[in-house]
Amino acid sequence: NECFKHSEYYTEEVLKNVLETLIEEDSIPLITMRLALMSLRLRPSLKLFLVTILQTLSDKEIWNTSTEIWNGFILIANELKMPAFPVLLRLPEEQLKQLLSSSPDMARLLSHYYKSNKDKFSNLSSEIDSLLAPQKQA
Repeated sequence: NECFKHSEYYTEEVLKNVLETLIEEDSIPLITMRLALMSLRLRPSLKLFLVTILQTLSDKEIWNTSTEIWNGFILIANELKMPAFPVLLRLPEEQLKQLLSSSPDMARLLSHYYKSNKDKFSNLSSEIDSLLAPQKQA
């Protein structure tokens, strides 16, 4: 936290490089998600970059390796909201359930997004479709 008070040193490029390096580790350090969240708050212009971080973490199926990293993923997704929705809609059913149950507001927003963009996600499983369906009537 103290380091972030010197934001002139923590440019977008520096933060991107550090985060990219951290997520490429075989064992992703716990500090990665805190750094990502703090980076988003310090530099909101990193939103789209952090979506790519979430996609990489999803591709690595981090929910199977670290509960703490997975919880950080959920926190960042909640901060990002709509920019993260395409990544979230590609999560396995169980992980999407966890994410939706952790944030009713996210569930409502994601369901609305899905309903409005359903043609873009025609390849999603019927389980994901039914998972989001109850939210559509809310």
